[in-house]
Amino acid sequence: DLPVSLPKKAEFTGTGNPLEKAKEFVNVKCPQCKSPARRETDTMDTFVDSSWYFLRYCSPAEKKMPFEKKSTQKMMPVNQYIGGIEHAVLHLLYARFFTKAIRDLGLVKIDEPVERLLAQGMVIKDGLKMSKSYGNVVSPEEIIEKYGADTARFFMLFSALPEKELDWSDQGVQAAFRFLKKTFELSKDKKISFGKINAKKLSMQDRLVLSKATRTILEVTQRIEKFELNFALSEIMALVNEVHSSTELDKNVKGYATKTIALLLNPFCPHVSESMWKELGQKGFSSLAKWPVADKKLIDVKAETMHELLENTRQDTRKVIELSKISAPKKITFFTAPEWKWKAVEELKKAGISKPDFSLIMKTLFSVPQFREKGKQTEALAKFFMQRISYYNDKVQINELSALNETKKMLEKEFGCEIIVLSADKATPEQVQKASNAQPLKPAIIVE
Repeated sequence: DLPVSLPKKAEFTGTGNPLEKAKEFVNVKCPQCKSPARRETDTMDTFVDSSWYFLRYCSPAEKKMPFEKKSTQKMMPVNQYIGGIEHAVLHLLYARFFTKAIRDLGLVKIDEPVERLLAQGMVIKDGLKMSKSYGNVVSPEEIIEKYGADTARFFMLFSALPEKELDWSDQGVQAAFRFLKKTFELSKDKKISFGKINAKKLSMQDRLVLSKATRTILEVTQRIEKFELNFALSEIMALVNEVHSSTELDKNVKGYATKTIALLLNPFCPHVSESMWKELGQKGFSSLAKWPVADKKLIDVKAETMHELLENTRQDTRKVIELSKISAPKKITFFTAPEWKWKAVEELKKAGISKPDFSLIMKTLFSVPQFREKGKQTEALAKFFMQRISYYNDKVQINELSALNETKKMLEKEFGCEIIVLSADKATPEQVQKASNAQPLKPAIIVE
């Protein structure tokens, strides 16, 4: 007796089949003999519907057929499927069977319903899969009420790759909440603006933040496309920390970086993103705004290299102070690498050496008269490069002397003593031995 219309007054109690209690639907006359009869109330198993429903999505308004052939052929197959491993395996098993059967009937031409599968990992708490039966379920409502939904999202996406197991941590949730508060604070700076940026007039710090913000757009976009969501969030976190720690930033540079953060954060933490967007005085919604496009001209490799030089030098200085056991140094001298060592870097890059092959490095350097004349110094440099050859492949030469002198006051404030920056070529006879340890982007350090 098809088609059968379902009753509009069925009572949904949450238990049992609501159709069984709909007397007008159940008690009917047999369409053949007109005798009193009962309608079957068990409908088809949900797997039957879920095995082809994606085809229906292609033409939901179609009234004569289950799906319209032309639009289905245009839209199928599904580009990306995401689900728990048990559900994904069972669902896709039936979906593949139905798709191939429908193909054999000539209704579609596709062979597979789904192009790519991402089976998401499970949430683990106290060493067990989070489950009601184990009594270790964390209520989302409690997290949302105390920290907001974005905190829960951020923690879960940041803590592990989507396909890996996630260890639940209350401390991790709190850390996520603190970070999002810190991020939102950036948008409350009333001095920032969104005018045109003149890169030629910017300080090294401004150029660095501008470069990092632009590079972050590239990195986050690529990470999202690969479903490496935790790495994408790590990139955003690094940019937030950089903007927070940078003092006296150009107002337009800070505006560019903060606006970029608000947009990149939207797929992960939409509430915080929209709040930042409004606070920044932007129109509409950040979710409807265009995804940021990276202008590669704004990437300043020299500014990034200078920053890396400064950070590595600070760390190395702390280690030297610790090893020397000089708690209150009176003077710290930095010796930057001589020009010929940078020329050696360029020579190795030109030769395309990317693996730690000592004999090949030595052969390449000794083929140049200038390096061959330096004998043991070149040999010592070759040994240093052997362990770091890949590190220097994407590095550009910078004026280390100028970079360290530019940050001299900051270093003096940090270490509480006089800072002297010299080229290793200017070392006194007493300093020559220690100054010879200066390598490209790794100054020699004397603490007195």
